[in-house]
Amino acid sequence: MQRTTFRDRQMVLFIEKYGALTPDLASRLFYTGLKSGKEQAGRRLQMLFKMGKVKRSMIVTCSPQYYNYL
Repeated sequence: MQRTTFRDRQMVLFIEKYGALTPDLASRLFYTGLKSGKEQAGRRLQMLFKMGKVKRSMIVTCSPQYYNYL
């Protein structure tokens, strides 16, 4: 089982405070300056979801599917 990082805990705190976090916003807030920040943010949010730390809901739009982590 993976351990949570400081950044993971910051994302969970953000979700608790504001109610939701998308991978795109997570990459802008917590992975600034990293070339693969959006992918890393998405992977970490998915890992937090699998660990039961956050919930996930899908937003259906005309463009690709987006997930909100709650």
